[in-house]
Amino acid sequence: MDRKWMNWCWRLLFYLTGLLLLAFGVCITNLADLGVAPFVSVHYGISRIWGLNFPALAFCVYLVLVTLQFVIKGRNRSWRDLLQVPFALLFSLLLEFFGRLLTFQPQGQSIPLFCLGILCTSVGSAMSVSMKLLPNPADGLCQTIAERVGKDLGTVRNIMDIACVAITCAIGMAAVGRVEVIGPGTLVSMVLSGRIIFLFNHFFKLKMDTLAGVAPAAYQS
Repeated sequence: MDRKWMNWCWRLLFYLTGLLLLAFGVCITNLADLGVAPFVSVHYGISRIWGLNFPALAFCVYLVLVTLQFVIKGRNRSWRDLLQVPFALLFSLLLEFFGRLLTFQPQGQSIPLFCLGILCTSVGSAMSVSMKLLPNPADGLCQTIAERVGKDLGTVRNIMDIACVAITCAIGMAAVGRVEVIGPGTLVSMVLSGRIIFLFNHFFKLKMDTLAGVAPAAYQS
């Protein structure tokens, strides 16, 4: 098979694997009930407070995030960024699928499930962004900010996580007088997810990028 086609096969494989890991990780984290991952806390908290459909609300939030990317990029914006909209729809459907599939009770396995969820969301995020196709809108926003301010993705992800948790807490206190969906696991996730992304990229990004044909030319010879 031609090398270029092999590169594209690897690229799609890594991208789709990352996407599945991300959706699976979100649902596993929610199931563990120790506090949701920060980057979904806002819409998951709203869905819990007002009884709204989580995947549908996630889609609406992702539309807002795509709009923010357009604003931040300014003249560097591209209509290609709008392809994140159908991506957001697909990801929302995956959340619906895994949400319906994962209905068992943790039965004392909440901590291992939560750790698995954080690992999956972090690795899934790193894989999908590295392939430079279509990041999920949350990661796309983090990547846009990282490029604009010259920081690594993991650091920006940590800052975004803190902002999401703060917004979720504010909404919960204003609406029902208590903090919703934020728990000890959320705080652990805030610390770990950005570091997991950093470590994963440190050990695997160059290997994946070379196989997918997205590494700098000097490393592909």
